[in-house]
Amino acid sequence: WEQRKGAEVICVRRDTIANPPKDIVDVELENLIEGGGLQGDLSLRTASTSVFHEHDTLFGRLRPYLRKFWFANTSGVKSGEIWSLYSSTLKPEFLYALTQSAQFLNQALQTAGTKMPRAEWKTIVEAYFAVSQAEEQEKIGILFQKLEQLIDAEKRKLDLLQKKKTALLRQIFG
Repeated sequence: WEQRKGAEVICVRRDTIANPPKDIVDVELENLIEGGGLQGDLSLRTASTSVFHEHDTLFGRLRPYLRKFWFANTSGVKSGEIWSLYSSTLKPEFLYALTQSAQFLNQALQTAGTKMPRAEWKTIVEAYFAVSQAEEQEKIGILFQKLEQLIDAEKRKLDLLQKKKTALLRQIFG
C-alpha cells in the first residue's frame, strides 16, 4: 500500500446536461441513505442538471457526518449537494469502499459552515489516502460489495419479520 494524494486518485465529476430527459434518474440528497443506498422517488422532479455516470460514487457533501453515499448502478442527474466521485487510477468499487473509510470521512468532516456544514473539496484533494495495487483493489471492492448485499438482505428479512409481527399482533389483539 502507498499513500497517494487525493488529487492524484479522486476526481469529482462536473459534467452537466442542458435538458435532462424526463425518464432520467434524479438523485437528491434525501434519496441517499445514511450508511449507503437509495430510497424514494428517483424520477426527474427538480432542475438538476449535474450528471453522474454508472460506477461513480455519490457522496452527500452536506452534513457529511450523516455518511450518505451510493455506488451508482446507472447514470443520471443529481443535486449539487452531492459529489459524483470517480477515478482513472482506482477501481470504482475500491473508491466506493474508500469513501466509507475513517480516513476519507475524517477529511470530509473538516467542513465549512456551522448550521449547514459542507465537506470541502480542497480538503479531499490535499489529503493522503492509503491505496493498494489494482488486483488487491478489485478484491477489496468485491468483498465490500458482497458484505453490502448481505446487509441489505438482512435488512429486508428484518423488515418482513417486523411486518409479520405487526400482522400477528393485529390478529391477536385486533
